[in-house]
Order: sequence, then structure tokens, then C-alpha cells
Amino acid sequence: MTYNSLTKQKEPLVLAQERIASWYSCGPTVYDHAHLGHACSYVRFDILQRILSKLFGINVIHVMVITDIDDKIIQRSLEENISPTVLARMHEEEFKKDMQALRVLPPAVYMRVTDNIPQIVAFIERIIRNGHAYVTNQGNVYFNTQSIGSRYGKLVNLGGVVGEQGVQDKRDPRDFALWKASKPHEPHWDSPWGQGRPGWHIECSTIASSVFGSQLDIHSGGIDLAFPHHENEIAQSEAYHQCEQWGNYFLHSAIDYSDASMNEARSTLSTISAFCHNAQAYMQGHLQCQPIDEGILWERLCATQTSVRKVLSDDFDTPKAVDAIMSLIHHGNCQLQPVTKVHGPRSPVVFGAMLSYVREIMGVFGVDLLDTKSQNYLLDRTMAHE
Repeated sequence: MTYNSLTKQKEPLVLAQERIASWYSCGPTVYDHAHLGHACSYVRFDILQRILSKLFGINVIHVMVITDIDDKIIQRSLEENISPTVLARMHEEEFKKDMQALRVLPPAVYMRVTDNIPQIVAFIERIIRNGHAYVTNQGNVYFNTQSIGSRYGKLVNLGGVVGEQGVQDKRDPRDFALWKASKPHEPHWDSPWGQGRPGWHIECSTIASSVFGSQLDIHSGGIDLAFPHHENEIAQSEAYHQCEQWGNYFLHSAIDYSDASMNEARSTLSTISAFCHNAQAYMQGHLQCQPIDEGILWERLCATQTSVRKVLSDDFDTPKAVDAIMSLIHHGNCQLQPVTKVHGPRSPVVFGAMLSYVREIMGVFGVDLLDTKSQNYLLDRTMAHE
């Protein structure tokens, strides 16, 4: 089960192809440094993809777009007196390094907007032929929201007239640009409507469709992108493919960076690290303990494995999964009571199984407990995901 922003409810995850998930995510607009909101979104969805692939055996085919031409990029390049291309490449590489530092798995492919201009032009031409867009005298191309009636707003309840007011060549304030006529000193490309550049939303629809076609399993992004970006993606993609539903599941993320959640993450980190250290010391014979009740620990381990799989099947509930792991660790720690007497009965196998399982699940969450740097990564990823 996963919460689907499109239907506003939790639903079973049904894929178009068994055990293969097509996944498209909106990547960064590379005009500035990545910020905490980016980290939150990409870490969260990285964890979800790891759960699907490592725990449930689903092959996730992930495509991410790099928006390397945009109003913000143009404005920043003018402010810094460098070309938009140089600015975009610099921040693109910085973004990739940041994601690597956070242990976010790279997508199957990154795709730049500027590498797909011919495909974008062809995509717009088909929308026009299908009767869902119009060309203005100024050389702009707008999506005609009236052409799809009440279907516009299927992701977000618009609740009345929205859109950019005061644009003279638009038929409806809700209409949005597919192609923008060129302005002096801006990057531009040739098109049937004159020189210009793509609108913001059309790039994602084109690139996702060029890879996955008319049916996309999962689309992800920050909650701030739900409107207008994802709403407009849906409208133009369904107009292009002439289908009732293009993307089946829309996943959105937000951020919680409160002091309470920070303290809880630190406490979790400390407890997990202490257990791993003590369990390993016990297995190596460096920690002598009272006789271990193996039966209880084996039962706890089995129950934890069942519980973790169950809660992760229910909308990827990682907080409950971590709670289950912490309960297992608590029972393990209760049995690791040191004594001075040596050569007493020992039960290292059960602690080996517990230690392996804890490391395995933390690995699913993107944390390698064998790496000394992972304490900081665990804190970063826990803060970004909760």
C-alpha cells in the first residue's frame, strides 16, 4: 500500500509490468546550491526505492530530469555575468556530488532539458494537432486548459480561477506556456513557431514519455511541485497520449526539521551504534555475560522481521520499522549484562543473526553500519526522511 496524491488515499501498488517499476522524478533546476528541501525529497525517495528493490525484489527504473534552462537560471547567469550553460553545468555537478555524499543512489539515467529540445518541439506539435494547444501572434505556444474541461485539476483541487493574470496573448489565465518566444540575450532554439525555449512543465512530460511511453507507474517530487508543475504535466501528457490516466501514482514529500526530531534521531543513532558494538564484542568473546535466553531472542528476531516487512508494505512506514528494530535492540541489550566470571555458557549465534539483520535493514535505508562515516549519514538520512 502507498499513499497516492492523485487519489488522496492509500492504494495497493499495482505496476504495469510485474516486478518492474517505471519511476520519474523531477530533478533540480540547477541555478543554485542544493538545499535541505532537496536533501529531504531525494533521500526520502531513495529510501522508498531501496525498500522496493532490496526488500520486495522490484526492479526500479528511475529517470531524473536536470532542468538546465529556466527563468531562474537565466536571471542568475545575468547576475553573475556567466553563461547559463556554465552556471547550469557547475551546479549540476555540485548536485550530483551532494547526492553521492548523502548516499542517494543515482537514477538509471539523468536527462538534461537542453539535450532534448527536438523531442520537446515534436511533443508540442502533437499536442497542437490533438487540439489542446494554440500558437499566439507573439510566437508563444500555450496549453488550452478549456480543451480538457473538468479534468484540469485532477491532482489538486483548484477551487476557482487560478493562473497568471494579465498575460494578453493567453485565452484563459489558467493556460500555461509550452513554448516561450525568445527575448534578447536569452538562449533560444529554432521551432515551427519561431525561436524560443521550452516552458517549465513540458520538459518533464516529454522526457518521461520518451523513456516510458504513455503509462508511468510512479512520479515523485516535493509537495511544492504538486501545483502547478505536476498538475500541468498530467494535463499535457494526457493530451499528448490521448489517454485517461498517464501517471498512476504521484508521491510527494515535505520536510520536518524540528529540534524534537533531531534529538530523536541522535538517540536512535546512539542506541543502534551501542548495540552493534556490544553484540560484536560478545561474539568475539571480549564481553562476558550472564547466560542468554536464546529462545526469547530468536522469537523476537522472527517477530521483528515479520513486523518490519508488514509496516514497510503499508506506505513505506519507516518510523514504525525503526521502532521495531529498536525494540529488538532493547531486548538484546537487556540480555547483554556483563559479569566478571569467564568461560560461562555462551550464545553468540543468535547475536550474530540479530546483528546481521540490523545491518541488513539499515542497508535497505541506505546506511552502512560497517562504515565509520555512517553515523553522520544515518543522522542526515533520518532527519531528511522523518
